[in-house]
Amino acid sequence: MKQYLLAVGGTGNKILESVVWAAAAGALDTGETLHMLSVDVDASCGNTTRAMQACAHYEAVRELLDSLPYTHRGFHTPLELRQWNMDLSRRSQSVRAQTESLRQGRLLARTLFTSAEASLAYSEGFRGHPDLGVLFFSDLVARLEEDAAQGKTDELLALLREIGAALEAGEKVKVLLCGSIFGGTGASGIPVLSRTLRERFAARREQLEMGAALMLPYYHVPPAEGVAEEEITVSSGQFLVKARTALSYYGMEGLIRQGLSDEKGLYDAVFLLGLPETHFVTTGNYSTGSQSQENDAHLLEWLATRCLTRFLATDYREQEGAHINCYYYQMGSTRLNWESFDQEGAAYRRAYGGLMKTALVWRAELYPELRRRLDKRRLGGRKPGWYAANFRRLGRKPQAELECMARQAEEVDACLAGFVRWMGEVATNLPPQLRHGRALEQAFRESRENLRALMEEAARHDLAARLTEQKVRESRVSRTQDQEGDEALRRPLREQEEKLRALAARQEELDKRTGGDFRLRTLEALRTDARRGLERARASARDLEKALQDLEAAPTGHKDAKTLARARELLWKENRRADIHAARIAWLDAGLTPEARERLTALAPAYDPDAGLPLNELFDPAALQGLRELYAGESAPAARKLKAVEKSFAALVNLPAPDPVTLPRLMARLGSGAGWNKRLSPLALLLAQTLECVLQEGKA
Repeated sequence: MKQYLLAVGGTGNKILESVVWAAAAGALDTGETLHMLSVDVDASCGNTTRAMQACAHYEAVRELLDSLPYTHRGFHTPLELRQWNMDLSRRSQSVRAQTESLRQGRLLARTLFTSAEASLAYSEGFRGHPDLGVLFFSDLVARLEEDAAQGKTDELLALLREIGAALEAGEKVKVLLCGSIFGGTGASGIPVLSRTLRERFAARREQLEMGAALMLPYYHVPPAEGVAEEEITVSSGQFLVKARTALSYYGMEGLIRQGLSDEKGLYDAVFLLGLPETHFVTTGNYSTGSQSQENDAHLLEWLATRCLTRFLATDYREQEGAHINCYYYQMGSTRLNWESFDQEGAAYRRAYGGLMKTALVWRAELYPELRRRLDKRRLGGRKPGWYAANFRRLGRKPQAELECMARQAEEVDACLAGFVRWMGEVATNLPPQLRHGRALEQAFRESRENLRALMEEAARHDLAARLTEQKVRESRVSRTQDQEGDEALRRPLREQEEKLRALAARQEELDKRTGGDFRLRTLEALRTDARRGLERARASARDLEKALQDLEAAPTGHKDAKTLARARELLWKENRRADIHAARIAWLDAGLTPEARERLTALAPAYDPDAGLPLNELFDPAALQGLRELYAGESAPAARKLKAVEKSFAALVNLPAPDPVTLPRLMARLGSGAGWNKRLSPLALLLAQTLECVLQEGKA
């Protein structure tokens, strides 16, 4: 069986890297070569670059381990990753430039596209405009054979011909397309490429199974400093609108097949992955297809790889007459752990956890010694037990063989470094609803909420105090001094003051945890919001006042008492809203005086904002952070730091019971030299033995 993965757009290319690490950990073991094609207009896309580098390092390690006659854990599936070299030289023009010489074309372009869309060059990417992408991909696919006749090489055409040859030979072929459904490249490229495959191999459709892993919106465009949260809903909402439109198209067009008799449907299975609308992952500004797109990896890319393994392992043609094969993931709780992967939970823990522990022992113990001995040719002197047992007679080997082994060790290190970085990014960017306890995040959230409540109470207290004193003065004019009556008027104020004192005391405690700088940033953002609100309220009050004056100036017979009363009420409410905003600004200004700034700036946070990872039940945050720092350092870590990292070996992976395989026990096993053979690569033997022994739950 032939297996293909077409990754379309920036999101699709992010999934490619996730596939590489799944294969490295052994969570993806198909037994056949997985042919992957990167499809993106932006040839320099950072996601594609990372995936290509990861795949190259993976293949070097896989070939090293495959030189052994023994089975080993992980690194089984051969990966072939190619990049579609789209010829953009004659397609760099915009829609406007292409239709300039055709009257009907100009009219059609003005009807279908905005001025900005029509002026956008294809070579700059589609920037979230799938309508442009459909034109581009349709034209590109239609000219494949024409370009080939002119001697131009094309990776997509080569892939299509490979699939055709496999089908002609009677083989079964599985193709999964993956990408986002809310951008430009993925939303347009996936349907076009899917139809191309179905139409080209219509006569062999019983041999060709197709699926799609579609990513729903997971970006949250955060506001710029001082911009209110509600003012960015249009930006985030654009993704939702595009996603809804695309899903409606998929549904109306009947793209999901409902059996072999369905001649219209394209896909045998569709996997939808996303997060609830109110829980976007905060990743920074959305990066369009023409930018670097070196975004952090996320849990959804990990789940997309799980969709790939499910698709490749399932024979959908045996489900004739079944319901639509459309899947989605839903977390059953707000606690992310290995059990969240259902029946694959234990296997994923051993696979990904074992590779993480291998990365730790490799960089902490094995690689530094190997580099010293192979790079600097220092083969003599005192040898660690594992080195003496596995690298016997190394000094007798030819220089070329030693240099080759040094390069192989570098490939292993680069591969494991990439995996640690990716796994750390997944943990760092866990969706908010799946985090449970990052202390600093909780303190930030509580501080924002408390400051907002403090501002509201202070503003309302200021207004209430002014109104109360006005009532007291008015009552003194009409009667003699009545202390009891004055006290009754002022009693609600004292209750408000008690609440203000409690909120202020609470804020002092939170400031000690989050630091003064965070409070200053929050106050400045709130002041910007209040100033904008005041401007809007005053502008609205001016309009209402002018409308009221026009109503009052109308002839007596044309005046409507109810309309006048309603207009006066609206004006009073708008003035009241302006008063509240003004009171908020006054309180905020008092908290942002030079003296207050100096005092708050000197207040250091109890937590380091850049330290630690969100708590989760996959990896221990402290141990994972130590491992990341170990790989981030250029020089050897200090002895104390290294000891702390090595001590976290057993605790790195969260297990149902403590892992009995400690680092000293593992090093003792590696020192046994089990499986040593002078005809085999000692580096491959050491790595295979480490992978096999590193995570043995319940075995001492």
